Amino acid sequence: MREATTGKRLKVLQGSSTLSPDALVNRIIDMNSDSAMIQVFNISNVINELHLQAAYANAIEAFSEGTNISKKLYIEFLLFAAMTRQISTATRLFKVEDTRRFVIASDKLSALDAAKGFIELGEFKNSERREIQTAKTFGIDSDYARLNQRILQKMAVSRLLD
Repeated sequence: MREATTGKRLKVLQGSSTLSPDALVNRIIDMNSDSAMIQVFNISNVINELHLQAAYANAIEAFSEGTNISKKLYIEFLLFAAMTRQISTATRLFKVEDTRRFVIASDKLSALDAAKGFIELGEFKNSERREIQTAKTFGIDSDYARLNQRILQKMAVSRLLD
């Protein structure tokens, strides 16, 4: 299977597991390395795929520019997704509470393949109504036509405000 790092593309999927939330998170954290980034999120607080794609791109850029807050890419990714500089806020916001339905994202298909040993993977998709509702969690009040633009703006400004 071809790696997903060409152009540093992030694969975003929905996951389900029989593991406890803590066991799931610990297994995912252990899978992170210098060559692979993988992270799980509470599905209730992921707006859409662009939300995580933009967070990942910003995290990569922060490392390349030396403006990263964390020493680990998967944490920097979490910070941008949460639109905050506070690790405690980000982890609280995206803490997986129900392992029957969560979001998983990785920049390596091999990491997702390895996760298939304890996670069932499927397509992640939110309805327009759910995207607009979830965006309000981040203080983004927008119609659907401008939602992605507002996500990108809020994420950029989040590094300046906290």
